This record gives sequence, structure tokens and C-alpha cells, in this order.
Amino acid sequence: MLTLCEVEVLQCVPGFYGDMCMERCELCEGSKCDQETGRCDCIIGYYWDSRKKKCIECEAGRFGSNCRWTCHCIDDENCDRITGKCSDGCFAGYRGAFCQQKCHNGKFGPKCTKSCHCSETCNHINGSCPGVCDAGYTGDNCQEECVGGRFGSNCRRTCHCIDDENCDRITGKCSDGCFAGYRGAFCQQKCPIGKFGPECSKSCHCSETCNHINGSCPGVCDAGYTGDNCQEECEVGRFGSNCGGTCHCIDDENCNRITGKCSDGCSAGYRGYFCQKKCVGGRFGSNCRGTCHCIDDENCNRITGECSGGCSDGYTGSSCQQKCEAGRFECVGGRFGSNCRGTCHCIDDENCNRITGECSGGCSDGYTGSSCQQKCEVGRFGRNCRGTCHCIDDENCDRITGKCSDGCSAGYRGDFCQQKCEVGRFGRNCRGTCHCIDDESCDRITGKCSDGCSAGYTGDFCQQKCEVGRFGSNCRRTCHCIDDENCDRITGKCSDGCSAGYTGDFCQQKCLSGRFGRNCTKIHHCYARCNHIHGLFPGVCEAGYTGYNCQEECEVGRFGRNCGGTCHCIDDENCDRITGKCSDGCFAGYRGDFCQQKCEVSRFGRNCRGTCHCIDDESCDRITGKCSDGCSAGYTGDFCQQKCEVGRFGRNCRGTCHCIDDENCDRITGECSDGCSAGYRGAFCQQKCEVGRFGSNCRRTCHCIDDENCDRITGKCSDGCSAGYRGDFCQQNSCKDYEKVDSFGKVQKYQCNCKHLSDCQFQILSKCENGCLPGFKEPYCQKRKYHEFIKNESSTYSYLFSSDNKQVKKPRIVINFRNTYRVSTVEIYSNFRDSAMNVTYPRGMECQLKPNANRTICTGDVKSSILDINGKAGVYRIKLLGCPPQLYGKDCINECHCSGAESCHQITGKCKRDDCEDGWYGEKCDKRTYVNIARGQTTNQTSIYGIKGTTVFHNGTCEKMNISMASDKAVDGNFDPGFTHKSCASTDWGKDPYWQVMFDKPYTIYQLRIYNRMGNNRNRLKGFKVFVGSSLCFQSQYYEYNEDVIHIKCSKQLTANYVRISLNGDRKMLTLCEVEVLQCVPGFYGDMCMERCEHCEGSKCDQVTGRCEEGCIIGYYWSSRYQRCTECLSGNFGRDCAKSCHCSQTCNHINGSCPGDCYAGYTGDNCQEECLSGNFGRDCAKSCHCSQTCNHINGSCPGDCYAGYTGDNCQEECVGGRFGSNCRGTCHCIDDENCNRKTGKCQ
Repeated sequence: MLTLCEVEVLQCVPGFYGDMCMERCELCEGSKCDQETGRCDCIIGYYWDSRKKKCIECEAGRFGSNCRWTCHCIDDENCDRITGKCSDGCFAGYRGAFCQQKCHNGKFGPKCTKSCHCSETCNHINGSCPGVCDAGYTGDNCQEECVGGRFGSNCRRTCHCIDDENCDRITGKCSDGCFAGYRGAFCQQKCPIGKFGPECSKSCHCSETCNHINGSCPGVCDAGYTGDNCQEECEVGRFGSNCGGTCHCIDDENCNRITGKCSDGCSAGYRGYFCQKKCVGGRFGSNCRGTCHCIDDENCNRITGECSGGCSDGYTGSSCQQKCEAGRFECVGGRFGSNCRGTCHCIDDENCNRITGECSGGCSDGYTGSSCQQKCEVGRFGRNCRGTCHCIDDENCDRITGKCSDGCSAGYRGDFCQQKCEVGRFGRNCRGTCHCIDDESCDRITGKCSDGCSAGYTGDFCQQKCEVGRFGSNCRRTCHCIDDENCDRITGKCSDGCSAGYTGDFCQQKCLSGRFGRNCTKIHHCYARCNHIHGLFPGVCEAGYTGYNCQEECEVGRFGRNCGGTCHCIDDENCDRITGKCSDGCFAGYRGDFCQQKCEVSRFGRNCRGTCHCIDDESCDRITGKCSDGCSAGYTGDFCQQKCEVGRFGRNCRGTCHCIDDENCDRITGECSDGCSAGYRGAFCQQKCEVGRFGSNCRRTCHCIDDENCDRITGKCSDGCSAGYRGDFCQQNSCKDYEKVDSFGKVQKYQCNCKHLSDCQFQILSKCENGCLPGFKEPYCQKRKYHEFIKNESSTYSYLFSSDNKQVKKPRIVINFRNTYRVSTVEIYSNFRDSAMNVTYPRGMECQLKPNANRTICTGDVKSSILDINGKAGVYRIKLLGCPPQLYGKDCINECHCSGAESCHQITGKCKRDDCEDGWYGEKCDKRTYVNIARGQTTNQTSIYGIKGTTVFHNGTCEKMNISMASDKAVDGNFDPGFTHKSCASTDWGKDPYWQVMFDKPYTIYQLRIYNRMGNNRNRLKGFKVFVGSSLCFQSQYYEYNEDVIHIKCSKQLTANYVRISLNGDRKMLTLCEVEVLQCVPGFYGDMCMERCEHCEGSKCDQVTGRCEEGCIIGYYWSSRYQRCTECLSGNFGRDCAKSCHCSQTCNHINGSCPGDCYAGYTGDNCQEECLSGNFGRDCAKSCHCSQTCNHINGSCPGDCYAGYTGDNCQEECVGGRFGSNCRGTCHCIDDENCNRKTGKCQ
């Protein structure tokens, strides 16, 4: 038994929701919210928090509907959450009543008062320049004027003024003249080659190009010059390059300083053109004119003729130039040789041979050789020159004692520089001190240590002390002191204690595993091995913990290592802080064991159980299922979850079905499984019947006087039946009632001007069902349509007017027509010949007087209901000429194919709207969207049917003739379906007849059209087959064909060089009045090539599917669901929509340009540039304080903060007696306010 005393079905009143409607819809727009969840569109200044499930006030810096807008106030706390108005003024870079307008180009900063000096648009906030600075400026934001002799863009160029204070910082022009070495209007040109100095007035004397400023030479001087800059002429007695040559002239005053040539002859001992050749062969004296008389002429002094080895026999004297007198004597006193002229250099001259000078006891100091006559060479000294000099310059070594006048060379010391440096000393005079691990390994010359530097020193020669923070041998070791200034560079010992992470006497021992900080007293909770200094590790905290040293448990809604994971549970209280697993299921938009997978495309809701029905499921909100781009075909409703009701279909169910029974209408496509209702046709029953057709699928033909008046559903004619038909719906043939009688009741011959001759009934004047030939008027096609003569169109006016010859005797004529006409020509005839008449007509027509013909002709293309003529009194005859819709040109014989009536320009044929009939395109809609590749090609068939002596209607008359229905009649462009009109191809009766057309190359074929014969025998085509090459394209069913044109689509695209149409059977006849094999022109595809290749690169697409062959154009992507190029979804742009926008508003889908601001972390014209290293946030306006590169969006730091900063993103300055990186250091100042937050130094 079921007993119910009362049943209440509750609906919450507006403003309430939840169980028993006890919860208020707080802060909801119009107090409206979801009765179950309370979700709503929040009032302005608030946004819906899906976790807290309520409207939350916009946080500081956001305002407007859903808090989607960003404030730009000096302090965002002063931003009105509703309007965005700033009570304290605009943030730098913004202006306007609501601070939403960026500074104009060329301005930046607070109140946009500062001027940019950039070559490109500067940053509107800080003035930073993306390119280079304007001439005259430099600095990070191009605000610093050039100083210190610099000018130009970024102050990159150097001034060359006498005083750089007088240099123009923009152009570099010098008001006081150019510095030495420069010339030109702006002093930027160096002196020409060969010139230098002030005003380039001095000449160089260098073998190579000299310095343009001081004339210094990189190589040697020109001949005749010497000095640092080759400006000094050679002194007397010197010549040549760098004055390196020595003159040998009788008087060196007569020596040419360039060549060395002597104008007065050579000095003694020299000869030759330039006096540079020494005397040889026993010659001496000036120009070598003297003859030596020495025992050995090799010992003849080439200057004086003195003989060092004595005179030859018969000669004596100092120069052996005197002949001997009678008498001889022996040498004494350290002399020897001929005439005792030789000087002995023996240790004891007693041991000197008086004849040869040879020393039996050895040479004295400073001499060597067999006879001790050779002085010691440079670098040698002492007896027999056995001693080695060790002087800084051995030229300064005394050859007798070895004493050095300029000091000892490196490695030696002592009065005579003969003592090597003692161990530990090196260099000149051994003044250098070695710093080697073992000073025995110290090179006494260079000080280089072969075994490395001793503790406290480094460098190639171990002479550099260790820098702060380094110690030990070669300074390889690192100090770990609280302040490394207190680190002993030899031992590493810290006078102020060890830094965090280290311990031991010398602070070199790291904290043991699990410990960190000063004295290693802190314990870590890291996921892996903890950093011994600060307790951190790149691998972050173990799951469930976070914080500076992983000591804090994850807060509600966070989980995993370092609490980096976000929970997505129905209630985050039920989220496992270690794994993120949700004990109560996933929040809307997420799925998976741990609720970390976002719903895949086309799924939404809790655990992603809901199915999206969006036009593009990429636009489906994975939480609510709401579609930002509308519902897909077959669905409607706020969340696209309602199926279309009966009779509706398509996107958002906006389409109306036109099926025989709308229950059979496909709610997605609108396709009717049972056929179209009366008045409609097409694959989806969405096309209304064309004029002249009616009924289900528009299969029936109207027979009205004017088919425009035919009801497309019933076929009823509102203006009566056409000739030959009668009945309520004009479907009964009445030819017998009107045999041999035309529509005027007279028997007469007439010309057939129907588009299809089959429409002409030979015994009566009949309507042309398929229209007229161009230029003729429907329905009978007997009158020309061009140059229509407008009659009896006068309205209210009070002067004489006749319908044909308009005789008007007033100077002004105004004709108001009852209708508006489209007129291309106005002809005005008058009874006088002069130019007094002035014709005024609507704009668009030009008038020209033809005096000799008594007429004025106006041409153009206008619609008008008024004709206004100014002229003198006279008699006028007026013609208004114009083409009907869909015709244009001379005699209106050209057809246009514009969509809609009166859309074609009567003279040019150009369509008023860029909209053509199906199957046509182009400016005049005169180009077919397809080509017929069969037209005029080679054909053949199994046999030819012929008719002899038959009476046929031909050229407007009945004639007897023979007819041959050859195969080429099906590709001649004549579509007349009359079997006896010489327009069709037909085989004779026979077995398995076929017809085929051959191409000159293979084509890929998908569709073709067959034009059937008219009459009762058209069903002979039933059962026909179409082959493309040897592949079957189409096979008809065995039913009668009532269609005039059969459109055929192959089951797939086929490639071949011929098409064959055949019938199977013993007694068959194949008749084809025309065959078209269709190929879409580029840019079109589909049935009859009526679909455009929208947004395809190069307008190239597959002729069947429409898929782009070369991909979509930029800004579009190929949607596999809708099989077309679709505009990039919001947030994407570029080729294949592969790039992501970073804009606060929807970006341009082609180039990504942003109409508004960039997201935080991005900048640039299209917000594609990440903030430069060291900046982050909106407009990259905030500075990082991180030891490593910070996150460009929120400023978070992967490592430590700079000294003086702390916090999650290192934006908080150290306070409360803290300093250093992450504010870890503790100040010990008398007043911590005086503690430097970076170094801890007490000020």
C-alpha cells in the first residue's frame, strides 16, 4: 500500500539554492544562480572561485566582470574593483581616466611625462629600448646624454675634436676644430696616407703607412730619416732607412743622407760609387789609391796602410811606405815582428816570440788566438777569453775583468756577476723571491716553479697572492669562512669561524649526511641527499613536505614533492598530501587514479564522464561542458546537452527539416531518409524548388503562363496555364484543343527560340520549359528582350504627353514612372538641331548630344523612377533601353550568372554583389567552377543508329532529312535532348552496346553528367554502367530514369585515359545526348564543384573531400571533425595554429598581434618575447633578486636569493636584524637598523 499525504516538488526562488533552498546566491548577477551548485555569473568586481564555490572579490590589481581586467595603478590596492579607476594615479607607462591606455609612442614613465630616445618604439613603462638609442643618447633606457668625447646612436662613436667638450653629441661635429690626425666637416676622416698631425699638415717619412695622429711608423723610416716618428733627418755621417748607413766620404758633410753618395770622394779605406766597398787586394787610403807593402797584405790596414805583420822586404816605417836603409836591429820591450811594430799580449812578455809574437805561456786577459792578437768577442773575458759574461747586456762586459757596468743578468749576482742565485732567489741580480712548493725547483732566471706554487700563491710564475676566498698550493682550495676576508690564504684557517655547511679546524669538512647549516646542527627532510649548506636539494622535498628546509607539511589542496602538485578532488580535504589521490573522486575537468589528467578533448565534468557536443570540441569547457563556439550539429541548450527536437537539425538546432516525415530527419545533417517534402530538393532537402519545378523533391514541372507564379509545393498557377495545358494545376495536356492554333488564335509558322528544341511543340505556340536562347523573352521566346520600350508610365503631371511620340511643349519635362526601371540607355529625339537641350539623369549616366541626328544619348547603368529633361519648347520622342535581369551587353545577348535578380551590370556584366549562382565564379560570374574534359575529345561506339527520310523540326521549319547518331554527338556541346534533332549519339540495336571517350593523357575522375533523351524511351538507360578505364565507377539500378540529367559520382577517385558507358543485354540501344566528364578548377571541389576550397594554401584542395593539398593558410588549422580549415582557437595563431598567444585579450589568429596587454612574463609587439633575464611579471616591469635566472612569469627563483632578499620569489627585503642570501645571516649591530642587509656590515 502506498500512501502519500502531500508531495511537494520544489523550485528555488531567484536568489536561493541548495537543500530546501536555504543558501543565498550571494554576489550573483541578478541574484540568479544554479539551484544545485550555486554557481553563477558574479557581479562586476567579483569572480567565481570553483574551489570555494562562491563569488570572491577581485584581488588587488584585477577588476571588472570576472576580474578579467588588469589594473595599472601606482598602488593596485587603490584600484576600483568595478571600474578599474585608480584613486592614486596611473602606474608608470599608463594614462587615461582608468589608466588602461599605454603612453603614446615616444613617451613613457609616470604620467607619460618622459621622452624616449629610441630608434624603435620604447617600453611605455620604463623607456627601455628594443633596438638602439637615438643619436646623442645611451644607457639601459637611452636617457643618458653622451659625454666624454662620445656621440651618435648609443654613444658608440668617438669624437675627434681638439677639446671633446666642443663635440656635438648627436652629429660629432667639432666647434673648435679637429684633433690631430683627423679632418672633414665632422672630424671623422683620418688623415690621408702620408699625412699626420694637426690639420693633417705634416708629412710622414715611413716605409709603411704612418700613424695618422703622431706620425709614428710601424716599420722602418724612409731613407734619410730616423727618430720615433721618422721626422729627424740623418745627422752628418749617417744615411739611408732609419739612418742605418754610415758614410765614408772625405768630408761627411758631403754625404747624401738618402743614398750615402759622396760628392768629394771616398774616405781612406773605401771605394765605389757610394763609397761602401772596403779596400781589398793590397790597396788602402782614399778611394783605395794607396799600395800596401806588408809581409802579408791581408795584414795591411786599409785606411793607413799600416802592416800588423811587418813590412815586406825592402820597406819600413809605420806604414811600410819607406824603403829600407842600410842596417838591422832586434825587438825588445813587448814588441815583435817586422820593424818591431807588433805588440805582444802574453801573460809574461818575456815569453813573446820577437818574430811572430806567439806567447809560450798563454795570452794576457782580454786576448786569445795563436799569437794572442785577437780581442775577446762580446760575452767573453779573461785569460784566453775563457770567462763567460753574465751582464744584462753583454756589450757592457769588461773583456779583461768580466765586470758588468749595467748589472747582472737574471740568475746571477756579485761584483763580477759570476755567482748563481742562491736557492729561493731568482731574476736580475737575484732580487726576486721564489714561491715554489720546493724552492729547489725554482728557475733562478724566471722564477718559474716546476713543481707548482707554494701555499698562498698562484700564476705562471707563482708571484700572485691568492684572491679572497681561495688558499693553499696554487690557490686551488676554497675557503669556507663566515667572511672570506678572514681566511688565511696559506692554511685556509678562518679567524671568524666556518660558514654554513662546514666544520673542522680549517672549515674544510662538509656536514655529514642529514645535517646542514652552521656547525651542522640542523636536520633536513629532503627527498634525497640534502645540501649541507642550506638544507636544500635540486631534487626538492620528499612527497608531502615543503618549505625552506622541507619541514612544513603540504597545505590543503597541494601534494607531492615540495608540495608542487595541485589536488583536483571533489573536496580537497580528501586529497592525500603524498600521492594526491582523491578518496571522494575527481573534481570536474579531471580524471585518472590521482585526478591529475585533464579531461581529453570532448569530455568534461566529474571524472570526465560528460560528453561534449561543441562545434569544435577544443572549445568545450572541461569543467562545465559549455561550448564557447556553439553546439555541434544535433544539439542545443546552454551546455549543448539537449538533442534537437523533431523538425530541427544542425548546429544549435538552427536548421529546419523539410522531410516528407520530419521524424525521418537526421538531427545532425538534416538529411531525409524518406525524401524531401513538397517544395524542396537536394541531398539535404534545403534547396527550394527552382522556378518551373514543384512537388516532393521538385520532380514535377510547372505549366504556368509565367512559372514565377507557380506554387512550388502544389504546382498551382496563379496566372493560368501555359499553352497546351489545362486543369486546376495545369498538368493536363490540352494540345488536341489547340492544334495548329497559336496563342492568338491564328495558324502560323514560328521560329523556335527555346534553349532546348524539345520544348517546342510543332503544332502550337508553346512555352519553353527550360528557358529561351539569350536575348529572347519568356515564356514563348518570340520577342527580343533587349531595348524594351517603356510606354504608358506617366503619373501626375499637367502637360501634353503621348505614349509613343512624346510631344511636349514645355521647357522642362519630368516623368514619374509607376515602377523603378533599370536603364542602360536613354535616347531623346527632338525636332531641332542645336545644343540647347540639357538632359539630367540619375548619377551614373553620361549624356552626349548628336546634333546631326536630332538626338541626345545617355549611357550608364542605373535604377530610376524619375526622368528629368531640361530643354527648350519642342517635340520630343523618348526611348528607355535596358536589359532584363541575367542579361547584359549589346543586344542583351550575354548571360550573367549572378546570384539574385538584377544583380548584373547591364553593360559590363559585372555582378553588383560578389555572389554567383552555384557552379559559377569570377567578377562577372562567367567562369565555370569546373571544366568538361570530354568536350571535343575522340569517341567511338559499337554501332551507329541512322534514320532515313524522317520529318523533323529543323531551323524553325519541318524538313525531311537523314539522321546519323554518331558517337561525337555526345561531346559536341549541344545539350538538346530531342532524339530526332541531330544532337544525340546512339548505337543501333545489338548486344552489349557501349560508348566511350578517349583522352590524350590520364585524368583522375570522380564525377560526370549524362544528358538523357527526352520522351517515353528515356528509360532505355536503366541498368547502365560507367567505367573509368577498366575500373567500375558506377552501376545504375534497374529502375526507370525520369531525370533529364543524371549526375554520377564514382565510389572513389579513379585514374585512366578513357571513360566507357555500357549496357548489358542481347537487344539493347544506348542513346546519349551529351556526356560531361567534370574536373574542378583550382579553388573548388565537391558535387558539381560548387564548394570552395576555403582557406587552403594556394586554393588547392582534394576535388572530393576538399582537404587542402598544401595545408591551410596561416591563421587556420585542419579540423578532422569538420573536414575544413578552421580559424585558430582563441589563444593560438600562425601556421597550423602552432603558436601560443600570451595576450590578455584574444590575439590575431594570423600574426598573433595583441589588441590589449601581454600576459605576465611576456612582452613585444605580439607578446612572444619572454622577459629578459632579471625581469618578470606584467610588462616585465619587476626585477628579480635571484642567484639564478628567475621565472619570467611570477619571478620565482630556482636557487637562492641575492644577498639582502628573501621570500618565495625573492622580492622581500631583509628586515629584523637579518642579512645575506635569503636573509640567513644574523646581524650583531648595536642597532640592527644600521645593519647592511646585503653584507651584514654595521654602519
